Amino acid sequence: MPPPPARFLAQLLFAAMFTLIKITAQDADLDAAADKVSGPCDEAAYLSKLLQGWKGELGQKLASVKQHEEDALTWRLAAAASGDSMGARARSALALLSETRARKSATAATQAETKLGPAIATITARLAAVTAVAKAHPGDTITARSANTVETNPAETSGTSAACPITFTMNSAIASCDLNKIAGTDSSTLEADTKTKRHIKLLPDSFFKPTKLKVRALAKGAPATASNLDTNDNGHCHGGDSTGLPASENNVLTAFISPQPGNTRTPTKQEHSTIAGGSKKCADDEANPADTNPTLKHTLHVICQASSFQSRTPTRTTAGEGPALADDGDMQNIARFLLFSPAEIAAIPVAEQTTKIQEKIKSVYGDKNGEFKKNYLQPLQEKQLTFKLGSNQESKSINAIVQGSDAEIVLSYFLGQQYDQNQRKGANTTLPTKEEKTDTGDKTEEKKDGDNKTNATDCTGAEEGKCDKTKCDWNAEKKQCKVKEGAAVISYVMKAPLLLAFLLF
Repeated sequence: MPPPPARFLAQLLFAAMFTLIKITAQDADLDAAADKVSGPCDEAAYLSKLLQGWKGELGQKLASVKQHEEDALTWRLAAAASGDSMGARARSALALLSETRARKSATAATQAETKLGPAIATITARLAAVTAVAKAHPGDTITARSANTVETNPAETSGTSAACPITFTMNSAIASCDLNKIAGTDSSTLEADTKTKRHIKLLPDSFFKPTKLKVRALAKGAPATASNLDTNDNGHCHGGDSTGLPASENNVLTAFISPQPGNTRTPTKQEHSTIAGGSKKCADDEANPADTNPTLKHTLHVICQASSFQSRTPTRTTAGEGPALADDGDMQNIARFLLFSPAEIAAIPVAEQTTKIQEKIKSVYGDKNGEFKKNYLQPLQEKQLTFKLGSNQESKSINAIVQGSDAEIVLSYFLGQQYDQNQRKGANTTLPTKEEKTDTGDKTEEKKDGDNKTNATDCTGAEEGKCDKTKCDWNAEKKQCKVKEGAAVISYVMKAPLLLAFLLF
């Protein structure tokens, strides 16, 4: 057994550790910032920190929409300026993916505004109210007091009486609030987490009501007779003695005032949400809530609503890699039609299509980190596009063009060139005109007619058995095989209806 001093020291250390563990357990539901809130200015700084986070999240959602739209324009321009078909298709796919992500970001921004908007409005109003009321609350000391000339026989009383008018000037409980500090600690170093923590510290509703004042009225001697109170220095009405102190005067009429705030200036731990059935449930709101009336109940409700908002901002296509693109469902749907021909997709068994599409995406955009950057991102900065919008010819990188004010006009320039090129290609494979068709038909018929004509060489047989009776006539007297009469005009007879049809047309 250790000696008594050692045993006492061990017990003391155990008690200290137990106390520390107990305190930690009591604050387990509070984040680091809320745990330090101990006064009105601390709450104001904590609310300011929440506002910064929510406004930043909402701003990020809105900025994301613009970024994805900018990426879409970038890839459309890169596709229009691409020199090969697959390069144009690959960049067009990225443009469509960026537009898809822009729409999703816009939806997320709308949802964020719906959830975070009321919380931002309410907390902004409460923050203003806390700082204003904190400064307006009377402090515990009086900065000045003065007594005016005694009133003889005031109306409030009957008979011989006197009143001593005293004016009190109270100091402010708080001169000003530093919204960057919570209990003297830089708030940027403290975590404010209302998503996983269900408790915060807030001031009671009584804080926003007028502070109670305690008045002590004192009378000594014969103060009811006004002539006995001929002096009013030191904030009292009293006799003419030189001290002016109530304790040394024979006749005194005075009052003392002191604020009675109670615990109204002390934030307490409040629960803004509960866990029911494995899901988060927000505290009930006021029957008639208003952002301009940030009561404790309404404040807890909107904080819970804001902390319950979950939304992922899609990453930019300019920050991706081939494998990540291959895993994106939207990219897979786009690649199905842009990176494959209908015949290629049809030839792949349905069960294997997803895998084949992913493989195709990786082969186009790169299967290793760095390939996408090298083949797609670096050219956006390094490749110079030459174009002419007016009288001057310019050369700029795609990134520089997109950052300019005439990016869409430059895109239209390259799209116009692309359309003109496609039109010229189409002109080389144009179907024949009606006249060309007719002329070709005539030549074909002439060929057919030529094939159908009976020539003299077909009727040269010197014997009746060798004379082709279908084309020729046998002259028994002359023993000659002759061309049948009328066979030579077959061609003319057949072409006549065609000629008539052409003339009528």
